[in-house]
Amino acid sequence: MKNQLGRAFVLALIAFPFGSTSLAAPNDARFSLVAGCRIHKIDGTHVQEFPGEMCLFLDDGRYISADANRMVMYGPDRAERWKINGHFHHQMNWSADGKSILSLGSKIESRGKLRERVDVLRRIDLDGKILAEITAEQIFSTFKYSSPRADISFDVNLKGQADFEVSHFNSFYEVPKQNRPSANSNIRAGNFIANSSVFGAVVIDSELKKPLQRLEFPMSLNQINHDVRVLADGKILFLNNNRKRDFKNSGPQSSIEIYNPVTGKIDFEFQPTPAEMFYTPICGGVEPFGDAELLISHVSNAFFFLDKKSKRIRRSDVLRGDGGGPNLSPVQQINAVDLTEFLKKWQ
Repeated sequence: MKNQLGRAFVLALIAFPFGSTSLAAPNDARFSLVAGCRIHKIDGTHVQEFPGEMCLFLDDGRYISADANRMVMYGPDRAERWKINGHFHHQMNWSADGKSILSLGSKIESRGKLRERVDVLRRIDLDGKILAEITAEQIFSTFKYSSPRADISFDVNLKGQADFEVSHFNSFYEVPKQNRPSANSNIRAGNFIANSSVFGAVVIDSELKKPLQRLEFPMSLNQINHDVRVLADGKILFLNNNRKRDFKNSGPQSSIEIYNPVTGKIDFEFQPTPAEMFYTPICGGVEPFGDAELLISHVSNAFFFLDKKSKRIRRSDVLRGDGGGPNLSPVQQINAVDLTEFLKKWQ
């Protein structure tokens, strides 16, 4: 794993030389970069780190931390407000109104003599109450989908608890307010979209009870994607970890794509030249940064601000540890968040 991360980091450096260009940025100074529970300045400089593998931060100094064993809310006094025991993985995100937590969790089910890890998608309020949930079993059953068993691979903490997994969900978001109604009636504000790297993405109703539509992306090899979200124009932004390619003449590739759920086609794609230089095989992410840019994150903890119109990298860098050097700790994705008020409570 260490060699793989190192190789990916080198590839990222080759693909995107670090340094700014003249393209304008939307209020960069207000934002911090969050990787799991690590906070960095917008240039990648280390600021502060909190316990846990995934964190969400509130303006009043509270924060939610989750890992393979529990989810906890802490106050600015570092006291525990509430705790939910269980296995949480990959991501936590805010609901559109900022009043609920969207989490990816697991439960263990017996299958004869074997134990299966089953993904659970949950909406949790700020008092720690589970408001709604749906399991991978319910989703797969709706679409009559049978996934092959896979050895537990993404979380060593489950090696002794489960023998296999079948779902491997890695992102979960609420559909935001739309600029105009989509011709795809499932793409509406308040519904949810979740992605499984063995299944493609699924749109779920606003009550988190009914799977509405399965989405498979045409240029994705084996549907191995990360960070799948709906944009305000109804299209779907994601990182394609394993892009289809000519196996005779090229190596593995990743790309940034925007999928149109009405036409079933890819409306936007980004790959550098040569395409093999951007390859993030096991994680990474992409999110809008203002109206004109995308923030891309790589397995190596490198990040890139991409101007969508010109497809030029405005700036690229890597997250650094408190010693100043590159921090190659594993990361699911890197998010740009305004933590101005939160950090005032932790100075």
